[in-house]
Amino acid sequence: GTYSIELSKISKKVIAFEPIKKIFKCTKEYLPKNVILNNFALGNCTKKQKIFTPLQKNSNAEYALSSIKNKPKYYVAETITTKKFDIIFKRKNFLDKIDFIKIDTEGYEYEIILGMKQFLKKNNPIFLIEIEKKHNKRFKFFFLLMKNLGYKVCIFDNEKKFLKNL
Repeated sequence: GTYSIELSKISKKVIAFEPIKKIFKCTKEYLPKNVILNNFALGNCTKKQKIFTPLQKNSNAEYALSSIKNKPKYYVAETITTKKFDIIFKRKNFLDKIDFIKIDTEGYEYEIILGMKQFLKKNNPIFLIEIEKKHNKRFKFFFLLMKNLGYKVCIFDNEKKFLKNL
């Protein structure tokens, strides 16, 4: 919700995706009118699957770390729907043009990009993708996919506080 709110201040329209029902309901209440929130996840195909939300020691759910790919030791699971971006973009005609895409999916980035390949052949949006080795052991394949799609791939060097080309 935080990025959606901030981006809504500088965008005509923001399209957001939140697959977890509880978070979807809470988030929908406070989003500005130019944010369209969808209650499903993006992926490489349309299907039902489980998303795992880690539980803290006090049994509180850590929703920001929910993942389709990674199952923590202690978790709550929910069945969600994933949909292919290329299909929903054609059907719903969300926007004529998409300039910016932010992805933070705790290891499911590769599948999302695969589901956008047709769109990316015709469009060249800027991406901000949060990806960490601990959530995505195959992160190098993801970077290679982005390079093969014509993207310049950079990482943020946390120690030196700057973007570094790969």
